[in-house]
Amino acid sequence: MILCDLSIEKNNIILFGFILFPFLFHSFICRSFSLCFTCKKLVFIALSLFSSGLGLGHYINLINLWVNFDQKSFPVQRLFQLFLILVLTSGLQGQTKKVLFIGNSYTGYNNLPQMVADAALSVGDTLIKDKHTPGGARFSDHASNATAMNKINSNDWDHVVLQEQSQLPSFGIGQVSNEVFPFAEILCDSIRSNNSCTRPMFYMTWGRENGDQSNCANLSWLCTYEGMDSMLNLRYRMMGEDNEAYVSPVGEVWHYIRDNHPDIDLYTGDGSHPSIRGSYVVAITFYTTIFKKDPTLITFNSSLDESMANAIKEAAKLIVFDDLQEWNVGTYDPVANYS
Repeated sequence: MILCDLSIEKNNIILFGFILFPFLFHSFICRSFSLCFTCKKLVFIALSLFSSGLGLGHYINLINLWVNFDQKSFPVQRLFQLFLILVLTSGLQGQTKKVLFIGNSYTGYNNLPQMVADAALSVGDTLIKDKHTPGGARFSDHASNATAMNKINSNDWDHVVLQEQSQLPSFGIGQVSNEVFPFAEILCDSIRSNNSCTRPMFYMTWGRENGDQSNCANLSWLCTYEGMDSMLNLRYRMMGEDNEAYVSPVGEVWHYIRDNHPDIDLYTGDGSHPSIRGSYVVAITFYTTIFKKDPTLITFNSSLDESMANAIKEAAKLIVFDDLQEWNVGTYDPVANYS
């Protein structure tokens, strides 16, 4: 069990209390002193000024509705006021997340972090981001790289994304156990050493379009896309479990789109790196995993036509949003320590 000081969450709770205060205070004052409707309106004005002083003026109309419905019969009144609280809390759901992306060209292609930020912004969320993505870099490189470590230690990240070299996790278990798993653990430990609240997130990559032909002779499963992809899927799941980390299942969404929308070409000409469509798949998958929200609400389509973008969003909803626990989202979250 991971304990952490959730200072950001504490601030949100305080903000929520400030916003909810006018509603609860209004009910308490008006019921305790049996105020007339005109008096309740005066209380409303006072509470509106209070909310405006907090920069919460957009909740004034909700307070007004609360006052008006205070005249209704008890069941109607309570149901409607409960509805207003739900509207209020939903208004707080515009989230800000701080995410560091560590990987290589699979992460750097098409300015992926910015694409995730653009998707988030289209639905009222904010992504504060940084990246370290030197070409061909491995976990072992990042684990001993001063730049990577400095970036990890530079902020109280919500997530640090970890992407291994595109072929290495699909190799034999002996090699992966020596060259991948230990460095994944070192990176996760470094992330939590900086901030125990940060959730590491493994970036599950995809099989090459026609398999890994350069290693096919020695490792038969690499001769096809399906064989390589299934091994990558397994190994990233293992790293997620072993390190109590989220997995962003890009490879799983990629596989679904290959099977169900073969007209969407996800690869560049090298059969390995993502095209703009492929990077859009990655971005939408990451948005869904980071913010835990329905990706079909995203209005940002990059340069894709609407039908293609919608097909990708629907795939991410099915694979990720509808089954978040499959990818450890929420499973290994730190336990709040408010002491």
